[in-house]
Amino acid sequence: MADSNPAPEFFVIDVEATGPNLIVHSLIEIGVVHAGNLENTFHCRLKPPEGGVVSSWVEETIPDVLAAARETGQEPKAAAEALKEWVVSITGDKPAVMVGYVTGLDWRGICELFERELGPDENPFHYKHVDIYPLAMGALGVPWGFSREEMDVWLEIPPLPEGEAHHALNDARQHALEFNALVKMLGPRWAASALGLPGEGET
Repeated sequence: MADSNPAPEFFVIDVEATGPNLIVHSLIEIGVVHAGNLENTFHCRLKPPEGGVVSSWVEETIPDVLAAARETGQEPKAAAEALKEWVVSITGDKPAVMVGYVTGLDWRGICELFERELGPDENPFHYKHVDIYPLAMGALGVPWGFSREEMDVWLEIPPLPEGEAHHALNDARQHALEFNALVKMLGPRWAASALGLPGEGET
């Protein structure tokens, strides 16, 4: 008999955009890592609209990402179709869960991409997601306000080499290491919650 509540597949996502406000800014890069197999990745660039608004931070910090998106980026609909096809090829009938680090921009950007380009009910991640930052607060017992670099030290994860940050796939790989380390730290509590079972000490 088929499992009526199959365990989800987790996909760690990072995006780059022309700025932080997606009312006026646009996605220019998507990087995704399958948490269950860190070698299985998705990466694409999206062509920003002609004359679109670009923040000074993007122009100064990741001009190479912006230039590559302008030169080789896909149209948004093609990017959405390719991402959905890749996710579904891994999940089959299992739920797909989006994971990210401080996911406000990432979650909104991906959800709006699917909604706008493919239509309602075409988002393989639906509306549920996992944010690594509050997950770390709970697993590590630390208050809000720590940096990603501090978290990596606590989790004994090597930092990204200089110049590799703020490139979507590099960041997604780093976040996948963080996510998997936190899941391992949570141990039986995570396993129980993933299966919908009582956790340690619960009845």
